[in-house]
Amino acid sequence: MGQTRIARSVADETELTDLLRATATSLQAEQFESTAHEYLDDVLSKPWGYEFRVYADDLYDVWKLCLRPGQGTSIHCHPRKETALLCLAGTGRMSFLHGDQPVVEGDVALMGKGVFHGIENTGSGDLHLVEVEVPRNKFDLVRLRDRYGRQETQYENERQETDALLRSGHLTPRSKFRTSVRRDGFRFGIRAGLDVVTRPDPGLLFAVSLSVGDALDHAITALPAALTDTAVAPEQLYLTISTPDIEE
Repeated sequence: MGQTRIARSVADETELTDLLRATATSLQAEQFESTAHEYLDDVLSKPWGYEFRVYADDLYDVWKLCLRPGQGTSIHCHPRKETALLCLAGTGRMSFLHGDQPVVEGDVALMGKGVFHGIENTGSGDLHLVEVEVPRNKFDLVRLRDRYGRQETQYENERQETDALLRSGHLTPRSKFRTSVRRDGFRFGIRAGLDVVTRPDPGLLFAVSLSVGDALDHAITALPAALTDTAVAPEQLYLTISTPDIEE
């Protein structure tokens, strides 16, 4: 289990410059309350599996991803936002312009703006990830290479049926949140740090800070369960990520 930080390289800047100048790629912006973008509230089909939004507010955007065995995302970057990938279960390999690294349960990869990256499921079971992005903008996406022919294309809009709607949040203004999707199983919560410490969840995997200060610094704090007793701020809100309930 480990945490790595990947900074933008000269190669990343060169590739992004060439893509933006030589192709039809454009940097779009998500309209959070637009009916045209309501499909982002559903479970979305991807050629490598599926993903769905767990939480979003004026600053943060959190998505749950499931990659099927042998499948992988495009090599892509987010020019305007910081990204963290949290591995919940499974094994994979992350690729960058300058190399790659294995991914196992408990790993966290923190990537700066403009870092080209992709991830492939190298295991025999599903690879489960959570992606945390600051600031929120799902359409901040530039694809360099893609095994499914999606390079130079924008984000997909094919929906899947879901049993758990993304609803308006109660603890943070203008937020959206879902606690789970049955087919996926993982559980999500919005909890104060004091509650995380005093009412421990045996299935807790990560606690992600929803701090305004972190967002202003374009930083993402993702604490593994082992560090929550000492590292969480009691008054701060956290998005908690947990394993499925035992009865499920």
